[in-house]
Amino acid sequence: MKKFLIASVVAIAAVAVSARATTIAQWTFETLATTNAINGSLTPGAGNNTAAVPSDVGTGSALAHHTAASTYSTPAGDLDPTIAASDAGATAANASPSIHSWSSTAWAVGDYYQFQVSTLGLSGIQVEWDQAGSNTGPGQFVLQYSLNGTSFTPIGGTHTVPASSWTTTSSQAASFQSESGFAGAVDNQATVFFRIVDNATTSVNGGTTASGGTDRVDNFTVIAVPEPSTILMVGAGLSMGLMVMRRRRS
Repeated sequence: MKKFLIASVVAIAAVAVSARATTIAQWTFETLATTNAINGSLTPGAGNNTAAVPSDVGTGSALAHHTAASTYSTPAGDLDPTIAASDAGATAANASPSIHSWSSTAWAVGDYYQFQVSTLGLSGIQVEWDQAGSNTGPGQFVLQYSLNGTSFTPIGGTHTVPASSWTTTSSQAASFQSESGFAGAVDNQATVFFRIVDNATTSVNGGTTASGGTDRVDNFTVIAVPEPSTILMVGAGLSMGLMVMRRRRS
């Protein structure tokens, strides 16, 4: 009986760990960097969306939009999560040794990066990402979500963007943002859109955003985290099943 109880506890613990979080999609922009190396910077022109950027992990699609003609590039990404275990962001869901990020110029209020995923069958949706900018790049952003790609709702407050110190060879201090307060609004949806939107003319250094100022985004990650009650129910079901099996064997 003791061995059975131990097996039950181990099994339930395994379920709890495996059900802790599921990565739906993550963009590290490594594939985009390869594309840029072949075709040069993405320059879709004023008022146009970029081409779709597929997620590097999972399934999803991203794009960016600028009112003015922006130049896109893939400079150094944020290496902090797995390179330096002492980093504050080392255990974040957006952990990734990403060499590249996605950067753009000519920022105006309302310009954005957009990420699209499906959350069908999933709950407890959270998003985490790394973001930084040049001194004259935009310094204030807000996260928005939508279920139809047209009507967007802001979530959380304004995110302050730090000055970029990212390199391709060394870890830097954590710079990730996160949001988890969707209150079920984006759970179990065929399509969900997330936007990181420029929210002010204030630059990273506290001045006014300049046309040549840049903003970088990296490791944008969408995860599903089941409610504790769900995990307990699964564990209880597993325990009951093990008890039935035990009785049949005896």
